[in-house]
Amino acid sequence: MSPPMSGGRKTVAGLSLLMVVALTLAMELGAPKNLTWGSGGALIVFWVLVWPAMGRSARGMIAVALALAVPAVAFNRLDVIDLRDALGRSGFIAALFTCFGVLREAALTSELVRRTGRFLARRPPGQRYGALTMGGHLFGLILNFGVIPLLGTLIVEGTRAADTAPAGDADPARARRAATRRRRMAQAVHRGFVATLIWSPLTVSMAVIFSALPEIAWSACAPWLVGVAGLFLLIGWGVDRFSPVRRTTAPVPPEPDEGGSWSLLVPVVGVIALIFAGGVALEEGLGIRLVAGVMLVSPLVAAGWIVLQVLRRRSVGGALSETGARLLTHVRETFPTYHTELAVVAASAFIGLVVAAVLPPEAVPALLAWLGWPSWLVLAMVPWLAVAGGQAGMSPVLSISLLAAALPGPATLGVPGAMMAVAYGGSWALVAASSPFTASVLTSARVASSATWSTTPVRFGLRENALFTGLCALALSAVVALMALPGVVGGPG
Repeated sequence: MSPPMSGGRKTVAGLSLLMVVALTLAMELGAPKNLTWGSGGALIVFWVLVWPAMGRSARGMIAVALALAVPAVAFNRLDVIDLRDALGRSGFIAALFTCFGVLREAALTSELVRRTGRFLARRPPGQRYGALTMGGHLFGLILNFGVIPLLGTLIVEGTRAADTAPAGDADPARARRAATRRRRMAQAVHRGFVATLIWSPLTVSMAVIFSALPEIAWSACAPWLVGVAGLFLLIGWGVDRFSPVRRTTAPVPPEPDEGGSWSLLVPVVGVIALIFAGGVALEEGLGIRLVAGVMLVSPLVAAGWIVLQVLRRRSVGGALSETGARLLTHVRETFPTYHTELAVVAASAFIGLVVAAVLPPEAVPALLAWLGWPSWLVLAMVPWLAVAGGQAGMSPVLSISLLAAALPGPATLGVPGAMMAVAYGGSWALVAASSPFTASVLTSARVASSATWSTTPVRFGLRENALFTGLCALALSAVVALMALPGVVGGPG
């Protein structure tokens, strides 16, 4: 077990990460790119301070990044500009994760969020899967994978019979039904969440993908990305609807209705719409990227949300004071706890750029020319390669970063830029859905387990999601092939 960090060490670590955020946003607003050295240095200070608390996977990712970068610099395969860009990518991803973390802080203490989650978890059997998928998707836009433990707690509360029934229970069938419900409800939330990774600018996935494809705007790809996300959600519903488990399990009497209606979703949708609208306004008004716009807006919306929560019991001045104190505590206490997640995502992004800089630019195009494969076929294989990498232990950010680094850009391949964004976004979601090494599968497997029926990340992600993953990968490959047809999408880039 890692030793606890001292208060002073945590404070300096939190302030270092805050500096990464400030410098990154300053550069997005037009400040000199050389500030990257400052944000990169602050991120390194953060990692040094939190190193004792990091998990082995996080330390391993940083070690791999160093093992690739040091010899590349020593042998002049990685120049100063490439190194600066790699540090900048890492700092940007760290800043993105941190900004959205403030939004999670506000959502997790919202009574409205809990009431809405409880309402969705207590829907009648015919509505339950769809309601929880919708909840996993909507809350996932705000909470990222934090939606899984949030709704997971409510799922466990509603299926207590799966845990309390001993071996000699007079009604073991009741325990089995509750365990089955828990498994299906956990899958609903899980699949709803992973679909956000395909399209939402509030996710790390979109930041990494559109950083790797800088010539493409998210807005130009949005209809295709949203369409693929909807297709994945529909496939998930179909897999559940026609699963043998559902058809052979007796229906469960509906739980007591504690009140509430679908209108509870309106404020949640309103928060999401406010963030999107603010991001678009900044994109149009300041000429910055949409992802940078939502990064700027998210902490402001979060602060306003916290103020509204506190206003129920305090005056305006008191609410502002308490919100400020809470955000300061968040910087000092919560920022340092991001150590493992930031190490994995930021180091993976760094590795991707180092590989892209070191790899001879003509190597992959020459290989593809020798193979004689059409470009659409190469991109149609991306989902399968990404899923295989996920099963081998690669995180989604590492899998997609390496694939994006290895493959030429859309102009070289002669394909629409949206086609590459769709291939990468859908593949990221498939890795998150199926790899037993991802936080989403690890957390969902814990939610799905009970005393009556226990599961593991391998069983939950690989075996139980095999049909879902396979059908979605086939569908994604088909969409990529469709986009390659003349006239379906605009030209490269």
